This record gives sequence, structure tokens and C-alpha cells, in this order.
Amino acid sequence: MLMVISAIKIQAIGRGRQARKGISSQHKSIRVLQRVGRGFLAKLEMRRALAAVTILQRAARVMIKRVNIEFECFASIVIQRIWRGYRANMDFMLIVVSAVTIQSFSRRILAEAMAKKLAKKLAGEAEHEQIERERALTKQRRMGEEALRLNGNKPRNVAGKFSFRK
Repeated sequence: MLMVISAIKIQAIGRGRQARKGISSQHKSIRVLQRVGRGFLAKLEMRRALAAVTILQRAARVMIKRVNIEFECFASIVIQRIWRGYRANMDFMLIVVSAVTIQSFSRRILAEAMAKKLAKKLAGEAEHEQIERERALTKQRRMGEEALRLNGNKPRNVAGKFSFRK
């Protein structure tokens, strides 16, 4: 019986070794299949990820372009606003300078006209004063001559002094 048990044990060990050999080759085949399957799935996942990245890049580029266009539009609006304000200020300043020039010119003409009138008036007044002085002198001479004619050649008191007239 010991022999039989020993034989059964030896047979069990041999069958186990053969089974393990078979299982080992099956394991190798399964590993190869798993490797190929995992590689295929990894390639498939990589393609999907690449497609997703491409879609995201395209969307990001479109969004960036849209933002850039909006920014450029905003910038152009700001530039236009500033330019129009500058242009309006310059036009206004040109109008103000023109108005000041016209006012200056018209005031100069008016001042020259008033100066001419005043000069004529002053000339007329000076002439009038000259005529009045001449009249006053003529009147004084006549009165003096008449006084001499009436008084003869008598001395007369002029401001506390005596003088003789001929």
C-alpha cells in the first residue's frame, strides 16, 4: 500500500507538472492575447484622445480668434472715438482761432475808424481853439487900441505895473 500511495503521489506530481506546463503555455497565450488586446485598446484610446485634443485645439483657436477679433474691434472703436474727439477739438480750436482773428481784424478796423474820427474831431477842436485864441487876441488888440484911442497915451495899471502904449 505504501507503494500504491507512492505511485499515486508520483503520478499526481507528474500530472501536476504536465498540467502546469499546459497552463503555463495557456498563460503565455493568454498574456499575448491580453497584450495585443490592451495594445489595440490603447491605440484606440490614443486615437480618441488625439481626436478630442484636435477638437479642443480647433475650438480654442476659434475662441482665441473670436476674442482677438472682439479685442481688435474694441480697440478700433476706442481709436476711432479718440480720433473723432481729437478731430472735433481741433476743428473747434480752428473755429475759435478764426473767430478771434476776425474779431481782432474788425476791432482794428473799428479802432482805426474811431481814431480817424477822433483825429478829425481833435483837429477840428484844435482848429477851433486856434480860431478862438485868434479871436480872443484880435478882440484884446481891438480893445487895447480902442483904450489907447480913448485914453490917449496915458499909463495904465496892468497887474500892478505901469506901462505906456503908443
